Amino acid sequence: MSESPRQAQSTDLNNRFQRLFRDGKLLQVHVRKWSMATRLNETDLPLVTGTKLPEFFKLGDKMLIDEAEMKKFVAVESSARNYLRGHALPFPIAQAHFVPNKVLLGVLEKLDEFRAKYMELVGTFVTNYEAHKESMLTKHAAHRAILLPYYPSAEHVRAKFDFHVGMFEVSFPRQMREIDLAAVQAEATAREDMKRKFEAEWQRQYSQSMQQVDGFLREAVTSMRSRVVEVFETIARKIRNREVVSATNLKTMGSIIEAFDGLDFLDDRAVRTKLDAVKTLIGSGRDFKSDQLALNHLGAAVSDVLDVARETTDLDSLTGDYIRKIEV
Repeated sequence: MSESPRQAQSTDLNNRFQRLFRDGKLLQVHVRKWSMATRLNETDLPLVTGTKLPEFFKLGDKMLIDEAEMKKFVAVESSARNYLRGHALPFPIAQAHFVPNKVLLGVLEKLDEFRAKYMELVGTFVTNYEAHKESMLTKHAAHRAILLPYYPSAEHVRAKFDFHVGMFEVSFPRQMREIDLAAVQAEATAREDMKRKFEAEWQRQYSQSMQQVDGFLREAVTSMRSRVVEVFETIARKIRNREVVSATNLKTMGSIIEAFDGLDFLDDRAVRTKLDAVKTLIGSGRDFKSDQLALNHLGAAVSDVLDVARETTDLDSLTGDYIRKIEV
């Protein structure tokens, strides 16, 4: 039996997903932490005790632990999320990040280091929980009676913390289930109307998902190229202004070339070929501070990279070639 048009569309979209997830995976960093606070209520505000607050008045929190402790957890979480953003490509579905297979293991290992650091903080915090609690109560001795009832047990606090990395793929359903209208004794016209609504919703979701996948591929190319342009424009400017190209500058270029290579699952040969030329020059051992000829060669190579990395007319061709690699 041949596929219906809707099933064929779903198959086409899932083929794109499958092709994409042969080259990488989606990662999400999931972090939970205890708020170290409890909600304020009217009895916490002597000036309004017994008074009904107006609807526009929103109460905040009262801290149970010194804010410096919370900042330690926030710092590790922020570092982990920033690392993932810097070594992946933002994916338009599920607020995830796409990590190519070439760098996937390294990214997972680094994120696991963040997880270990975070959970070590949790262990230390729980071990010292009673001391943190007593410090806060001593600091605000006049309000000890107000604060004390809101402190949970150490076991409860530990359960509030977690850090894990989710790795997954996505797919599109082959069809949407029809609602069971028999239970509501609907008229035939109502049934047909409901089916049309579901068909329209399915088509909307299909079109949106196709646009998201195609948009992701274009954004992946432009994002990687933009990172290269940002670094190489700085080097080009230094060369034009006859400023010294330092070892740090060379290291920065080497790092962005390595990052590009890791994220280039689309096989952006135009940019990669030019980057390889720069990489060869950097690794040649030539002195770009005193050797003007070497600096001229570097300047020309950097200019070549910028010419292709700034280009946008080849985006459709590049992403189209990738999509055409789908095996059906």
